[in-house]
Amino acid sequence: MPATTESHQLPLGTMLHEIYEIKSVLGEGGFGITYKAWDTQINRWVAIKEYLPVEWCYREPAELNVRTTARSGNNGDEYRVGLERFLEEARCIAGVNSPYVVRVHSFFKEHGTAYIVMEYE
Repeated sequence: MPATTESHQLPLGTMLHEIYEIKSVLGEGGFGITYKAWDTQINRWVAIKEYLPVEWCYREPAELNVRTTARSGNNGDEYRVGLERFLEEARCIAGVNSPYVVRVHSFFKEHGTAYIVMEYE
């Protein structure tokens, strides 16, 4: 049985990519969670968007890894397709240099999901 919505969030203090420390949750929706995090290498605040479509996956309390649900189709196919689209979105946005688009600093896979690191506005 999937965990409750609250347990989907990464615990505060979690380190991502050995650089980013999760400090708070900025928002949560059907396809993911956005965190405020501290970049320990550059000493700046960043926003991190996590791919976590609750219809297709969940995270158990006190765990970091994401697991797919039976609703995610054959062996998590829908989840994986969505994950690749999420990363493609990050690649596209990273190439945009506009004052109207939040800058993407990096993106990566970790814990069975993916993250986009953006400028904190």
